[in-house]
Amino acid sequence: MRKQLLYTSIGRRKKAVARAELTIQTSFLSVEFKVKNKILVNNCSVEKYFHFNVTYIQEVSQPLRLLAQLQLKRIFYLKSQFNCMLTIHGGGLSGQASAIKLAIARSILNASKNNLIISSFKRSGLLTRNDKCKERKKYGLKKARKASQYSKR
Repeated sequence: MRKQLLYTSIGRRKKAVARAELTIQTSFLSVEFKVKNKILVNNCSVEKYFHFNVTYIQEVSQPLRLLAQLQLKRIFYLKSQFNCMLTIHGGGLSGQASAIKLAIARSILNASKNNLIISSFKRSGLLTRNDKCKERKKYGLKKARKASQYSKR
């Protein structure tokens, strides 16, 4: 017997907005249940969406890798399968990867509500939103801070 649970969350970074739908399939009868975590971004695999760039793929899968480390240390044990469907728009690839990481971490927290997971996610910096974004252009300047060269004489 399997039960499906759905948890949603939002992650933002720069101009990128990611909506994560985490589907957890829990197995109650089987003792051994292989954990296969699938992440789909805009109906594509993560590798295909990020053009097989290793840094972006590692950043996206960081919350799931930390959860797997907690399971290996026997701190937290869950016989389940995570399927994460993500819709993302805006920004570039690096902003989108950070937004996805935050959305996945938030949806895992909504699913588990375990204090050990919350503390380990906070320690590793997965729950903090990076609010740095592009500074606006000011009038009289060429860019946000670039001005024309000042001539003394």
